[in-house]
Amino acid sequence: ISHCNLSLMSFKEHLIDIPFLDELIELRHWIHIHPETGFEEFNTVKKVKELLVKHDVDEDSFITCAEPGFFFDITGNGPSNGEDKTYGIRADMDALNMTEENEGLEWKSIYENKGHMCGHDGHTTILTGSAIMLKKKQGLLPSNITVRFIFQPAEEGPGGAEKMIEEGVLEGVDECYGLHVSPLWNLGVVAIKKGSLLSHFGSFHVNIIGKGGHGSMPSISNNPINCACQIVTALQSIVSTRIPYESLAVVTVGSIHSGNAFNVIPEKCSFGGTIRDYDPQTFEIIKTNIISFAENIGKAYNCEVECEVESGYPCTVNHDEETDKVKEALSCFEQTDSKLPLGGAEDFSYFIEKVPGCYFFLGTREDGKINNVNHSASFDCNDNAIAIGTTFW
Repeated sequence: ISHCNLSLMSFKEHLIDIPFLDELIELRHWIHIHPETGFEEFNTVKKVKELLVKHDVDEDSFITCAEPGFFFDITGNGPSNGEDKTYGIRADMDALNMTEENEGLEWKSIYENKGHMCGHDGHTTILTGSAIMLKKKQGLLPSNITVRFIFQPAEEGPGGAEKMIEEGVLEGVDECYGLHVSPLWNLGVVAIKKGSLLSHFGSFHVNIIGKGGHGSMPSISNNPINCACQIVTALQSIVSTRIPYESLAVVTVGSIHSGNAFNVIPEKCSFGGTIRDYDPQTFEIIKTNIISFAENIGKAYNCEVECEVESGYPCTVNHDEETDKVKEALSCFEQTDSKLPLGGAEDFSYFIEKVPGCYFFLGTREDGKINNVNHSASFDCNDNAIAIGTTFW
Protein backbone atom coordinates (compact mmCIF):
# COMPACT_ATOMS: atom_id res chain seq x y z
CA ILE A 1 0.00 0.00 0.00
CA SER A 2 2.79 2.42 0.91
CA HIS A 3 4.15 2.18 -2.64
CA CYS A 4 0.83 2.96 -4.36
CA ASN A 5 1.10 6.78 -4.04
CA LEU A 6 -2.68 7.03 -4.16
CA SER A 7 -4.58 10.10 -3.07
CA LEU A 8 -7.00 9.81 -0.15
CA MET A 9 -10.00 9.83 -2.47
CA SER A 10 -8.62 7.29 -4.94
CA PHE A 11 -7.54 5.02 -2.09
CA LYS A 12 -11.03 5.03 -0.60
CA GLU A 13 -12.46 4.29 -4.01
CA HIS A 14 -10.07 1.37 -4.25
CA LEU A 15 -11.13 0.10 -0.84
CA ILE A 16 -14.76 -0.43 -1.71
CA ASP A 17 -13.89 -2.38 -4.89
CA ILE A 18 -13.86 -5.78 -3.15
CA PRO A 19 -15.81 -8.33 -5.23
CA PHE A 20 -16.55 -10.56 -2.22
CA LEU A 21 -17.47 -7.75 0.21
CA ASP A 22 -21.06 -8.98 0.53
CA GLU A 23 -19.75 -12.36 1.66
CA LEU A 24 -17.60 -10.69 4.31
CA ILE A 25 -20.54 -8.70 5.66
CA GLU A 26 -22.62 -11.89 5.71
CA LEU A 27 -19.83 -13.61 7.66
CA ARG A 28 -19.63 -10.76 10.14
CA HIS A 29 -23.38 -10.86 10.74
CA TRP A 30 -23.36 -14.64 11.19
CA ILE A 31 -20.57 -14.43 13.78
CA HIS A 32 -22.42 -11.63 15.57
CA ILE A 33 -25.64 -13.67 15.67
CA HIS A 34 -23.76 -16.75 16.97
CA PRO A 35 -21.20 -15.40 19.47
CA GLU A 36 -18.80 -17.82 21.14
CA THR A 37 -16.68 -17.08 24.20
CA GLY A 38 -13.10 -18.01 25.04
CA PHE A 39 -11.84 -21.34 23.66
CA GLU A 40 -15.36 -22.15 22.42
CA GLU A 41 -15.07 -20.52 18.97
CA PHE A 42 -15.40 -23.79 17.02
CA ASN A 43 -18.36 -22.74 14.86
CA THR A 44 -16.77 -19.36 14.19
CA VAL A 45 -13.61 -21.10 12.99
CA LYS A 46 -15.66 -23.47 10.83
CA LYS A 47 -17.43 -20.58 9.05
CA VAL A 48 -14.17 -18.68 8.54
CA LYS A 49 -12.43 -21.71 7.08
CA GLU A 50 -15.35 -22.41 4.74
CA LEU A 51 -15.11 -18.92 3.25
CA LEU A 52 -11.32 -19.09 2.99
CA VAL A 53 -11.44 -22.43 1.17
CA LYS A 54 -14.19 -21.17 -1.13
CA HIS A 55 -11.75 -18.46 -2.23
CA ASP A 56 -8.87 -20.88 -2.88
CA VAL A 57 -6.97 -20.68 0.41
CA ASP A 58 -5.42 -24.15 0.83
CA GLU A 59 -7.24 -26.07 3.55
CA ASP A 60 -4.12 -28.15 4.18
CA SER A 61 -2.29 -24.97 5.22
CA PHE A 62 -4.49 -24.51 8.32
CA ILE A 63 -2.57 -25.28 11.52
CA THR A 64 -4.52 -25.69 14.76
CA CYS A 65 -2.98 -23.68 17.57
CA ALA A 66 -4.56 -23.09 20.99
CA GLU A 67 -7.63 -24.98 19.78
CA PRO A 68 -9.93 -23.83 18.29
CA GLY A 69 -7.48 -21.13 17.22
CA PHE A 70 -5.50 -21.60 14.03
CA PHE A 71 -3.08 -19.93 11.66
CA PHE A 72 -1.81 -20.34 8.12
CA ASP A 73 0.81 -18.81 5.84
CA ILE A 74 0.56 -17.27 2.39
CA THR A 75 3.89 -16.83 0.60
CA GLY A 76 4.24 -14.58 -2.41
CA ASN A 77 4.63 -15.78 -5.98
CA GLY A 78 6.25 -12.62 -7.30
CA PRO A 79 9.94 -11.89 -7.93
CA SER A 80 12.09 -11.90 -4.79
CA ASN A 81 13.23 -8.52 -3.54
CA GLY A 82 15.61 -9.45 -0.73
CA GLU A 83 15.89 -11.52 2.44
CA ASP A 84 13.12 -13.82 3.63
CA LYS A 85 10.62 -12.20 5.99
CA THR A 86 7.49 -13.44 7.74
CA TYR A 87 4.89 -10.97 9.00
CA GLY A 88 2.19 -12.04 11.44
CA ILE A 89 -1.28 -10.45 11.42
CA ARG A 90 -3.59 -11.35 14.29
CA ALA A 91 -7.33 -11.14 14.94
CA ASP A 92 -9.20 -12.21 18.07
CA MET A 93 -12.43 -14.20 17.62
CA ASP A 94 -14.15 -14.46 21.01
CA ALA A 95 -17.27 -12.78 22.37
CA LEU A 96 -18.02 -11.38 25.82
CA ASN A 97 -20.14 -12.92 28.56
CA MET A 98 -22.82 -10.24 28.35
CA THR A 99 -26.30 -9.92 26.88
CA GLU A 100 -26.77 -7.76 23.80
CA GLU A 101 -29.41 -5.02 24.03
CA ASN A 102 -29.55 -3.92 20.37
CA GLU A 103 -33.28 -4.47 20.06
CA GLY A 104 -34.42 -4.54 16.44
CA LEU A 105 -30.93 -5.25 15.08
CA GLU A 106 -31.31 -7.84 12.35
CA TRP A 107 -28.11 -9.65 13.36
CA LYS A 108 -28.56 -9.39 17.14
CA SER A 109 -27.09 -12.23 19.22
CA ILE A 110 -29.48 -15.13 19.71
CA TYR A 111 -27.90 -16.06 23.06
CA GLU A 112 -28.33 -14.71 26.56
CA ASN A 113 -25.08 -13.67 28.22
CA LYS A 114 -23.05 -13.99 25.02
CA GLY A 115 -22.45 -11.11 22.66
CA HIS A 116 -19.89 -9.55 20.32
CA MET A 117 -19.81 -6.31 22.26
CA CYS A 118 -16.14 -5.56 21.57
CA GLY A 119 -15.91 -5.91 17.79
CA HIS A 120 -14.04 -9.19 17.52
CA ASP A 121 -16.57 -10.28 14.89
CA GLY A 122 -15.25 -7.36 12.85
CA HIS A 123 -11.62 -8.27 13.51
CA THR A 124 -12.20 -11.87 12.43
CA THR A 125 -13.98 -10.77 9.27
CA ILE A 126 -11.31 -8.22 8.38
CA LEU A 127 -8.53 -10.78 8.70
CA THR A 128 -10.51 -13.29 6.65
CA GLY A 129 -11.02 -10.72 3.92
CA SER A 130 -7.34 -9.76 4.01
CA ALA A 131 -6.27 -13.36 3.52
CA ILE A 132 -8.63 -13.78 0.56
CA MET A 133 -7.40 -10.56 -1.03
CA LEU A 134 -3.76 -11.55 -0.62
CA LYS A 135 -4.44 -15.00 -2.05
CA LYS A 136 -6.03 -13.40 -5.12
CA LYS A 137 -3.05 -11.03 -5.49
CA GLN A 138 -0.38 -13.55 -4.50
CA GLY A 139 1.60 -12.81 -7.63
CA LEU A 140 2.14 -9.21 -6.47
CA LEU A 141 3.78 -10.36 -3.22
CA PRO A 142 7.53 -11.10 -3.50
CA SER A 143 8.43 -14.76 -3.11
CA ASN A 144 10.65 -13.97 -0.12
CA ILE A 145 7.70 -12.56 1.84
CA THR A 146 5.32 -14.69 3.89
CA VAL A 147 2.25 -13.44 5.73
CA ARG A 148 0.99 -15.48 8.68
CA PHE A 149 -2.72 -15.05 9.41
CA ILE A 150 -3.39 -15.68 13.10
CA PHE A 151 -6.95 -16.35 14.32
CA GLN A 152 -6.74 -16.18 18.10
CA PRO A 153 -9.29 -17.46 20.64
CA ALA A 154 -10.00 -16.16 24.14
CA GLU A 155 -8.64 -12.61 24.17
CA GLU A 156 -11.32 -11.61 26.68
CA GLY A 157 -10.18 -14.43 28.91
CA PRO A 158 -8.67 -16.64 30.03
CA GLY A 159 -6.03 -15.53 27.51
CA GLY A 160 -5.43 -17.12 24.12
CA ALA A 161 -2.31 -15.23 23.07
CA GLU A 162 0.02 -16.87 25.59
CA LYS A 163 -1.27 -20.33 24.68
CA MET A 164 -0.76 -19.68 20.96
CA ILE A 165 2.77 -18.48 21.63
CA GLU A 166 3.46 -21.56 23.78
CA GLU A 167 2.27 -23.74 20.89
CA GLY A 168 4.58 -22.04 18.38
CA VAL A 169 2.51 -19.47 16.50
CA LEU A 170 5.41 -17.00 16.42
CA GLU A 171 8.07 -19.46 15.30
CA GLY A 172 9.73 -17.90 12.26
CA VAL A 173 7.74 -14.66 12.56
CA ASP A 174 9.83 -11.50 12.24
CA GLU A 175 7.16 -8.89 13.01
CA CYS A 176 3.54 -8.97 14.21
CA TYR A 177 0.62 -6.55 13.76
CA GLY A 178 -2.98 -6.18 14.87
CA LEU A 179 -5.85 -3.71 14.89
CA HIS A 180 -8.95 -2.97 16.95
CA VAL A 181 -12.16 -1.29 15.81
CA SER A 182 -13.45 1.59 17.92
CA PRO A 183 -16.16 4.28 17.66
CA LEU A 184 -13.95 6.66 19.64
CA TRP A 185 -12.70 7.88 16.26
CA ASN A 186 -14.48 8.62 12.98
CA LEU A 187 -14.71 5.98 10.27
CA GLY A 188 -11.36 5.37 8.59
CA VAL A 189 -9.26 7.30 11.11
CA VAL A 190 -6.12 5.47 12.23
CA ALA A 191 -5.38 5.99 15.94
CA ILE A 192 -1.77 5.06 16.58
CA LYS A 193 1.25 5.97 18.69
CA LYS A 194 4.67 4.69 19.57
CA GLY A 195 5.25 3.24 23.02
CA SER A 196 2.40 2.49 25.43
CA LEU A 197 -0.91 2.18 23.61
CA LEU A 198 -2.95 0.14 26.11
CA SER A 199 -2.54 -0.40 29.82
CA HIS A 200 -1.48 -3.28 31.98
CA PHE A 201 -4.41 -4.48 34.05
CA GLY A 202 -4.65 -6.04 37.45
CA SER A 203 -7.51 -7.12 39.66
CA PHE A 204 -8.13 -7.24 43.38
CA HIS A 205 -10.62 -9.03 45.60
CA VAL A 206 -11.19 -8.38 49.32
CA ASN A 207 -13.10 -10.65 51.69
CA ILE A 208 -14.05 -9.22 55.08
CA ILE A 209 -15.25 -11.41 57.95
CA GLY A 210 -16.85 -9.60 60.89
CA LYS A 211 -19.40 -10.63 63.46
CA GLY A 212 -23.03 -10.70 62.48
CA GLY A 213 -26.00 -9.74 64.61
CA HIS A 214 -29.25 -7.85 64.90
CA GLY A 215 -29.38 -4.49 63.18
CA SER A 216 -30.49 -2.87 66.43
CA MET A 217 -27.38 -4.04 68.32
CA PRO A 218 -24.29 -2.91 66.39
CA SER A 219 -22.28 -2.52 69.59
CA ILE A 220 -22.02 -6.27 70.06
CA SER A 221 -21.31 -6.95 66.37
CA ASN A 222 -18.49 -6.15 63.97
CA ASN A 223 -20.18 -4.87 60.83
CA PRO A 224 -18.10 -5.90 57.79
CA ILE A 225 -19.98 -3.39 55.60
CA ASN A 226 -18.64 -0.45 57.66
CA CYS A 227 -15.15 -1.87 57.33
CA ALA A 228 -15.57 -2.35 53.57
CA CYS A 229 -16.81 1.21 53.08
CA GLN A 230 -13.74 2.60 54.83
CA ILE A 231 -11.38 0.45 52.75
CA VAL A 232 -13.12 1.42 49.48
CA THR A 233 -12.87 5.11 50.39
CA ALA A 234 -9.19 4.74 51.29
CA LEU A 235 -8.40 3.03 47.98
CA GLN A 236 -9.57 6.14 46.12
CA SER A 237 -6.61 8.05 47.58
CA ILE A 238 -3.93 5.71 46.20
CA VAL A 239 -3.65 7.31 42.75
CA SER A 240 -3.86 10.89 44.04
CA THR A 241 -1.42 10.52 46.96
CA ARG A 242 0.84 7.54 46.19
CA ILE A 243 1.42 7.65 42.42
CA PRO A 244 3.81 10.26 40.91
CA TYR A 245 1.94 12.89 38.91
CA GLU A 246 3.62 11.93 35.62
CA SER A 247 2.36 8.34 35.87
CA LEU A 248 -1.09 7.24 34.71
CA ALA A 249 -3.11 4.84 36.84
CA VAL A 250 -6.66 3.87 37.77
CA VAL A 251 -8.04 1.99 40.78
CA THR A 252 -11.76 1.19 40.47
CA VAL A 253 -14.02 -0.80 42.77
CA GLY A 254 -16.58 -2.45 40.52
CA SER A 255 -18.52 -4.81 42.76
CA ILE A 256 -19.50 -5.16 46.42
CA HIS A 257 -21.66 -7.85 48.00
CA SER A 258 -23.03 -8.31 51.51
CA GLY A 259 -26.19 -9.13 53.38
CA ASN A 260 -29.75 -9.95 52.39
CA ALA A 261 -31.91 -8.22 54.98
CA PHE A 262 -32.21 -4.57 56.01
CA ASN A 263 -32.28 -5.33 59.75
CA VAL A 264 -29.47 -7.87 59.91
CA ILE A 265 -25.77 -7.14 60.32
CA PRO A 266 -24.09 -9.69 58.02
CA GLU A 267 -21.05 -11.69 58.92
CA LYS A 268 -19.27 -11.23 55.60
CA CYS A 269 -18.71 -8.61 52.93
CA SER A 270 -16.66 -8.84 49.75
CA PHE A 271 -15.69 -6.41 47.03
CA GLY A 272 -13.47 -6.35 43.99
CA GLY A 273 -12.13 -4.09 41.32
CA THR A 274 -9.61 -3.40 38.61
CA ILE A 275 -6.22 -1.70 38.34
CA ARG A 276 -4.85 0.00 35.22
CA ASP A 277 -1.28 1.23 34.87
CA TYR A 278 1.53 1.59 32.35
CA ASP A 279 4.64 0.39 34.16
CA PRO A 280 5.48 -2.40 36.66
CA GLN A 281 6.66 -0.01 39.39
CA THR A 282 3.28 1.76 39.46
CA PHE A 283 1.49 -1.56 39.76
CA GLU A 284 3.65 -2.60 42.71
CA ILE A 285 2.90 0.68 44.51
CA ILE A 286 -0.82 0.17 43.99
CA LYS A 287 -0.68 -3.49 45.05
CA THR A 288 1.25 -2.70 48.23
CA ASN A 289 -1.17 0.06 49.21
CA ILE A 290 -4.32 -1.97 48.53
CA ILE A 291 -3.06 -4.75 50.79
CA SER A 292 -1.89 -2.29 53.46
CA PHE A 293 -5.16 -0.33 53.56
CA ALA A 294 -7.26 -3.49 53.64
CA GLU A 295 -5.31 -5.21 56.40
CA ASN A 296 -4.87 -2.17 58.65
CA ILE A 297 -8.44 -0.89 58.35
CA GLY A 298 -9.61 -4.44 58.98
CA LYS A 299 -7.67 -4.52 62.23
CA ALA A 300 -9.16 -1.18 63.28
CA TYR A 301 -12.65 -2.63 62.80
CA ASN A 302 -11.79 -5.96 64.45
CA CYS A 303 -12.49 -7.78 61.20
CA GLU A 304 -10.55 -10.52 59.49
CA VAL A 305 -9.48 -9.48 56.00
CA GLU A 306 -8.33 -11.59 53.07
CA CYS A 307 -6.90 -9.56 50.18
CA GLU A 308 -5.71 -10.83 46.79
CA VAL A 309 -4.15 -8.66 44.10
CA GLU A 310 -3.39 -10.25 40.74
CA SER A 311 -1.57 -9.04 37.63
CA GLY A 312 -3.18 -9.53 34.20
CA TYR A 313 -2.17 -8.72 30.62
CA PRO A 314 0.92 -6.52 30.34
CA CYS A 315 0.95 -3.06 28.81
CA THR A 316 0.73 -3.07 24.99
CA VAL A 317 3.89 -1.27 23.91
CA ASN A 318 4.36 -0.50 20.21
CA HIS A 319 7.85 -0.66 18.71
CA ASP A 320 9.06 2.56 17.10
CA GLU A 321 10.23 1.20 13.72
CA GLU A 322 7.18 -1.00 13.20
CA THR A 323 4.84 1.85 14.16
CA ASP A 324 6.53 4.04 11.55
CA LYS A 325 5.93 1.30 8.96
CA VAL A 326 2.20 1.26 9.70
CA LYS A 327 1.99 5.05 9.61
CA GLU A 328 3.75 5.14 6.25
CA ALA A 329 1.64 2.35 4.77
CA LEU A 330 -1.58 4.08 5.86
CA SER A 331 -0.40 7.63 5.17
CA CYS A 332 -3.39 8.30 2.92
CA PHE A 333 -5.67 7.96 5.95
CA GLU A 334 -6.17 10.53 8.67
CA GLN A 335 -4.01 9.60 11.65
CA THR A 336 -4.17 10.69 15.26
CA ASP A 337 -2.82 9.92 18.71
CA SER A 338 -5.64 11.73 20.51
CA LYS A 339 -7.21 9.82 23.41
CA LEU A 340 -4.14 7.54 23.55
CA PRO A 341 -3.01 5.67 25.52
CA LEU A 342 -6.27 3.99 26.50
CA GLY A 343 -6.96 2.26 29.79
CA GLY A 344 -8.10 -0.95 28.14
CA ALA A 345 -5.86 -4.02 28.07
CA GLU A 346 -5.04 -6.51 25.31
CA ASP A 347 -3.27 -9.85 25.26
CA PHE A 348 -1.80 -8.89 21.86
CA SER A 349 0.80 -7.36 24.18
CA TYR A 350 2.34 -10.82 24.57
CA PHE A 351 2.94 -11.06 20.79
CA ILE A 352 4.93 -7.84 20.64
CA GLU A 353 6.84 -8.70 23.79
CA LYS A 354 8.26 -11.61 21.77
CA VAL A 355 8.72 -9.97 18.35
CA PRO A 356 8.66 -6.36 17.13
CA GLY A 357 5.26 -5.09 16.07
CA CYS A 358 2.49 -2.54 16.29
CA TYR A 359 -1.15 -2.40 17.38
CA PHE A 360 -3.50 0.38 16.31
CA PHE A 361 -7.14 1.39 16.14
CA LEU A 362 -9.49 1.71 13.18
CA GLY A 363 -12.17 4.35 13.75
CA THR A 364 -15.75 3.26 13.06
CA ARG A 365 -17.88 6.25 14.14
CA GLU A 366 -20.33 7.33 11.44
CA ASP A 367 -23.63 9.19 11.45
CA GLY A 368 -26.60 6.86 11.31
CA LYS A 369 -24.69 3.90 12.77
CA ILE A 370 -24.55 2.44 16.28
CA ASN A 371 -21.70 4.39 17.87
CA ASN A 372 -21.80 3.12 21.45
CA VAL A 373 -18.42 2.25 22.91
CA ASN A 374 -16.88 -1.21 23.00
CA HIS A 375 -18.10 -3.40 25.87
CA SER A 376 -21.44 -1.61 26.08
CA ALA A 377 -24.53 -3.81 25.75
CA SER A 378 -25.57 -1.85 22.65
CA PHE A 379 -22.26 -1.92 20.74
CA ASP A 380 -22.06 -3.06 17.11
CA CYS A 381 -19.18 -2.97 14.63
CA ASN A 382 -19.84 -0.67 11.67
CA ASP A 383 -20.06 -2.79 8.50
CA ASN A 384 -18.46 0.05 6.53
CA ALA A 385 -15.23 -0.55 8.45
CA ILE A 386 -14.86 -4.06 7.02
CA ALA A 387 -13.71 -2.96 3.56
CA ILE A 388 -11.30 -0.42 5.04
CA GLY A 389 -9.79 -2.82 7.55
CA THR A 390 -9.57 -5.62 5.00
CA THR A 391 -7.48 -3.49 2.69
CA PHE A 392 -5.35 -2.00 5.48
CA TRP A 393 -3.31 -5.18 5.57
